[in-house]
Amino acid sequence: MNPSQLALAAFSLAAAFSCASLYAQGNPVATVNGIAIPAQYADFMARQQEGGPAAKNPEQMHTAIRDNLVNREVVVQEAKRSGLLDNADVKTELGLVEQAAIVRIYMRDWLKSNPVTDEEVRKAYDDARASAGGKEYRARHILVDNEDVAAKIIAELKGGASFENLAKQSKDPGSGARGGDLGWALPTVYVKPFSEAMVKLEKGQTTDAPVRTQFGYHVIRLDDVRTTQVPPFEQVQQRIRQQLTQRKIAARVTELRDKAKIQ
Repeated sequence: MNPSQLALAAFSLAAAFSCASLYAQGNPVATVNGIAIPAQYADFMARQQEGGPAAKNPEQMHTAIRDNLVNREVVVQEAKRSGLLDNADVKTELGLVEQAAIVRIYMRDWLKSNPVTDEEVRKAYDDARASAGGKEYRARHILVDNEDVAAKIIAELKGGASFENLAKQSKDPGSGARGGDLGWALPTVYVKPFSEAMVKLEKGQTTDAPVRTQFGYHVIRLDDVRTTQVPPFEQVQQRIRQQLTQRKIAARVTELRDKAKIQ
């Protein structure tokens, strides 16, 4: 998750508010082939720019937003005209996109009421430092949703495939772009099933079976071990906050699953 942008000068904020209110009277942003683009679309997009560089020039931002919305509308109209949206696969894709958007918006809203607190971040750091055990680990992982897929990856690795290349299919895009590399970390940084499997490995060894956590199925390789070098709190607090946030989201999903009737 990205950190919040620092607020700019009061003038910039006022300018952004002015731009966001350009359609306050309910007039459409534009009309394309008789179809009106609702004013609230522009208002919403303008609000997303508050505090950002674009807010320094509200007139230019207004023009850019209008052009963006018009461009979207002409493409959407052409897609409808061509019959593309009647395609079964397209309908499926749109359904999944909508589902993903709802999940993202819900979790963003839920975290407003259930944020990771500064106290939780500090406690996680202090607990990790206290229980470091003198060692930290550098591991790689490939995360997938399906156990069979994870088992197939392990078989390919045993056959000589490159871990770094296979990591490109990981659902963890950050480490996947680095060949699965998670960097140096204390075992307590990871969820328990992951850390327990990792610390049992020898250097260069990969797990023989997929490791299941609430995030999915992991294939883990241990690259190195060294004496713990605990970084200062200021250096790692954002990473800890992100990890705690991911755990909180995973716990919320588990809570909702436990309440649901799944057949």
